[in-house]
Amino acid sequence: MTWTKDYYELTRQLYDALLVSEYSSGAYDAARVAIDEVVQNAKTPDEKLIAHTHRVKCLMSETSEYGRGAEEGLEILSKYGFDIPQSPTKTVMTKEEMKYKLALRNRSISCLTTLPIQDDSLLALCQQINRCAMYSGKLDVMKLLNWKIIQYVLKKDDVKRSNEFATTAQALNPRIRDDKSNYVQSVMVVCYAMCLLHPFRSLTDPFLQSYKDCK
Repeated sequence: MTWTKDYYELTRQLYDALLVSEYSSGAYDAARVAIDEVVQNAKTPDEKLIAHTHRVKCLMSETSEYGRGAEEGLEILSKYGFDIPQSPTKTVMTKEEMKYKLALRNRSISCLTTLPIQDDSLLALCQQINRCAMYSGKLDVMKLLNWKIIQYVLKKDDVKRSNEFATTAQALNPRIRDDKSNYVQSVMVVCYAMCLLHPFRSLTDPFLQSYKDCK
């Protein structure tokens, strides 16, 4: 297929469909070939998001390289304005927590349940990186990414449709006290619910209830 001007959009859409198909069928090497093709030839960062997302998903699905998936995912996110260090220091965490609280403007975390759902491929990428961070034990990275997600979502004006927006529900994780059983249970509720593509409101309800139970 050619990436010339006349056939650019068609070629890009076909490669996106191809890489998703190859990934879904377990042909990870073929998927990576299509991913590289899109990353090298797509013109804009947004046009590369599906490829970037599936690069991370390949690492998880084929070899369970969650740590590497988180590392490569953070490198990708830096190109989209999400500057998250691989090993956040206490200073960085304190600074970002302040930004997150300012974004909420003294509102409760439950205000997220009132936001419309939207179609955003960047949030789909964040969802996969969040999973990598969670399963590789990078909880500070996960917490930091969740804070960034909330700031990103609250700044957006063009809200449309997307179940990936449910990723922000994971931001409630840090609000739950350090009880490992409750923490793991609440995380898995969200992960499973995401897979079932439930509306955002239904995803946050288990978290809100878990938070109440831990108070």
